[in-house]
Amino acid sequence: MECVVKLYISAEYKKIALNRRNAKGETALKTLLKKVIAVAALIFLMMTVSGCVGATPIEDMYALPQLSNEYFELQEAVDQVIAAGAEYLAPTSGSNRSSVQLVDIDNDGTDEAVACFKTDEVGAPLKIYIFDNDGSSDGAYEQTLVIEGEGTSIESITYVDMDGDNISEVVVGWQISDEMKLLCVYLIKDLQAAPIVRTEYTTYVTHKMGGDLGGERGSDVITISTSDSSEQGKVTAYSLMQDGEVVSSETELSRGILALSRVRTGYLNNGEAAIYVESTMGSSVITDIIAYKRNGLSYELENVTLDQETKVSTSTTRPYSVYSTDINNDGIIEVPHPELLTSQSGTTSYYILKWHSYDDSGSRQLVLTTYHNFSDGWYLALPDDWVGYITIRRDDTQTGERAVVFSYINGDGTFTDFLKIYALTGANREERAYQPNRFILKDNSDRNGTIFAAEILESAYEDIPLDVSADEIRSNFNEIYAEWLTGEI
Repeated sequence: MECVVKLYISAEYKKIALNRRNAKGETALKTLLKKVIAVAALIFLMMTVSGCVGATPIEDMYALPQLSNEYFELQEAVDQVIAAGAEYLAPTSGSNRSSVQLVDIDNDGTDEAVACFKTDEVGAPLKIYIFDNDGSSDGAYEQTLVIEGEGTSIESITYVDMDGDNISEVVVGWQISDEMKLLCVYLIKDLQAAPIVRTEYTTYVTHKMGGDLGGERGSDVITISTSDSSEQGKVTAYSLMQDGEVVSSETELSRGILALSRVRTGYLNNGEAAIYVESTMGSSVITDIIAYKRNGLSYELENVTLDQETKVSTSTTRPYSVYSTDINNDGIIEVPHPELLTSQSGTTSYYILKWHSYDDSGSRQLVLTTYHNFSDGWYLALPDDWVGYITIRRDDTQTGERAVVFSYINGDGTFTDFLKIYALTGANREERAYQPNRFILKDNSDRNGTIFAAEILESAYEDIPLDVSADEIRSNFNEIYAEWLTGEI
């Protein structure tokens, strides 16, 4: 049986072949070719040693796949823009950060090419060229329109169908200055880019809001704006109706917020879409939950957690930086509310987190209670019968063992230890993980050199009225992962 090595460089190869050059002027395609040849030589050597090379000609093993003609056509079209004095300018944030992007704007099955440039032109130096692929066998790309902008850079580009017609609107954030960003939404129609929204912003997200109000509409563009002055921050949703009318609705953020921490889209526990805006206020974190509410025959954007007297979302304010998330993977965002535990040492404070979901009236419902150990990177979902009867302390007296001790609070105010959870590091971590009465929770030796283990102490079976089992500890144990969210600040 022949062993044939085939090297496929697909999406990354196409992207590099379009436009990238390194600092010395050598094309990234040549750099890629060198890497491919080196890898192919290594693979060939390995297969020669293993006797896996048959009748395949060696030159075929080094051959790069051929680019289709359409990409050469696009490169030629882009080169014409560069020859006229433009230079590539990649967006600085968001999920679309390539200076040349392939996206099917008109949903016809063929990608358009969107290329971003900076020129020396006075007034509107920033250019976004859209090249259309005619879909022919030649794959010819032709420049169809140019979107021009002022400022120093392109902050972001997003493509979103706002009116449900299967054609994406182009959302561009222009960085006007260090202090100012301008968001423009362009309707692409008849080879023209018509601006239908133009507003200052701090950040923005896209989300289909309004439940039944959305109907056949697409997603809304929602801007979040804060101010360094005493003015209250605001959230504005822009909707594009099927008749072409742009409808906007606005609501306030909590008064006194200092800076945005993160913004994410999600759902309330009654199924309605919502925006979760999390900000800092003094030493606290606060979450404003934004949803559409019916007002007579229409819907309006509303901050459903805002106290109308204080103008602050008091119920979501918490003393340290832990953020809302879908803690139980049910598709609904929950907001954490820390609760201080009884201290064993009298000096160190430990908290459990009570996670609540909200509805569109601002009412909340308890979903889950956890203890989060952020320093070691894990959390434990706490059984209901533990809550109110336990406390926690750390024990780092053993080198290479970071332990958290769970204790039952006796009626006389004393404590009975019943569970330890360990983060084990060091060369002998496996030996320590398998000590008598310990069991593995998670073995990350290959990833970061840490083993998580637990030990149920004898007192759990003899001296306390809580149900504690290894199976329950395993199922309730979770690692804490850094979140990568669309729309996060």
